[in-house]
Amino acid sequence: DNLVDITKLSARMGSSSLSHVSALLTGRNDPVLELRSGNAAINITEVFGWRTWHPALEHLLQGVDTLAGKFTLTALKITGHLYRPEAWRIIAHGALDRIVVQSPLLPGQVGLVKGTFSYVPDKLSFSLKEASILDSTVTGTAVLSNITTTVSAIDATLNGTSGRKTVDWAFENLKLPPELMVKTPLALSDAHVVWQREKGVSFSGTASVSNGPRFSVDLSQQGADLTVRKLSIRDQETKASFTLNWQKQAADFSFSGLLAESTLSRIFEQGTFGSGTMQGELHSLVRIDEPLKSRIQGSLIGSELFIPWGMPIPTTVNKFVFHADGDVLTVDSANVTWGKNHYDMTGAVTTSDEGLASSMTLSADGIDID
Repeated sequence: DNLVDITKLSARMGSSSLSHVSALLTGRNDPVLELRSGNAAINITEVFGWRTWHPALEHLLQGVDTLAGKFTLTALKITGHLYRPEAWRIIAHGALDRIVVQSPLLPGQVGLVKGTFSYVPDKLSFSLKEASILDSTVTGTAVLSNITTTVSAIDATLNGTSGRKTVDWAFENLKLPPELMVKTPLALSDAHVVWQREKGVSFSGTASVSNGPRFSVDLSQQGADLTVRKLSIRDQETKASFTLNWQKQAADFSFSGLLAESTLSRIFEQGTFGSGTMQGELHSLVRIDEPLKSRIQGSLIGSELFIPWGMPIPTTVNKFVFHADGDVLTVDSANVTWGKNHYDMTGAVTTSDEGLASSMTLSADGIDID
């Protein structure tokens, strides 16, 4: 077999350069390349412009609209048949310098200002010291899988601050109701985001709203199914935890702790909140498909709760006490202001074949239908 041994090769093309390259080329008819070491300084803006000259490069960068900046390679190894670069096995490590990427797969332009990267076959990872996307700035790590065909997964751990554009994009893609839109800027700590093409998205981490409370979240979504394994909110007035498993035919919900409406007013953009509080523990399972299998357990007390959403007339729950066991929710007492009228209620709600059945005693100081 023919053999070509290259050591300490240096080369330059445009403003990009290679140095200290050692390589071995063996074979005559179908030569095999083994690049054992090398350093490089690459002008990505130039290379991106050359992509149409090289099928392998064009394939790698398909779906990328903009790519600019520079990076340095501190280690590079390549093995494979010389004339089949699309099948080369490449391992590379290096540093980023003001990289800009834009692609339909991304919510907006991504700026990788400072950081390092590592590439092994079909997987690209970053350690970001300074990065930006839309109106957010972050540090952390990110791993992209299956990048040579169609990206199948993104796994990122981030710290930083998210602005309105980023939060709007997240709500739109998670299909969250606008009533839950949070205020910005939103500070993130140890935020772990995993997106998988076949399995949906998950998020866990700690966040705090500007001039608002701190809350911890652990949730995932696949299609229309939403699972909130933990949502805890804490500030000087609130110490509360929630869980939710929302599916097409069932919803499993729990609440425990003390929740103050003044805390909610510092979290959510929409809704007018009062000064009320709610305290206790409650766990409910609602079965849409089989109502008789619905269950509820626990007790709650509350006062001065203004209902911010979904009511055509201003409504305040002045005071309530209820407890639940099995399929029966007992309203021990409730006093509600609906518009200009006041109502007192006692009774119970239970499940039936058709949904809910109630037996309530209602007294009012009058009914204003205007």
